[in-house]
Amino acid sequence: MSSLKTQQTVRALLDTLAERGYDVERGDAMADRLGYSEVDAAMMIGISARKLYQLRSEGKIKAKKIGSRVIYSRGELIRFLDSEDE
Repeated sequence: MSSLKTQQTVRALLDTLAERGYDVERGDAMADRLGYSEVDAAMMIGISARKLYQLRSEGKIKAKKIGSRVIYSRGELIRFLDSEDE
């Protein structure tokens, strides 16, 4: 993945957060976190939690299971958004 494409993807994520009322310039945004719950990760990339669960079940996006929680890494969300398929 090119550096420019990664920067554009991160900027798009930050723009999405700003639209939802997070103060990304002050560092209040969820974008500062390394991992996200299913609901937060879905919101970050603009899909429903149900769709994210489906994508994970199909192996199109990876997550870590920690106890009963499912955590998606920021890097995996960016990788998924930069991928060619759904």
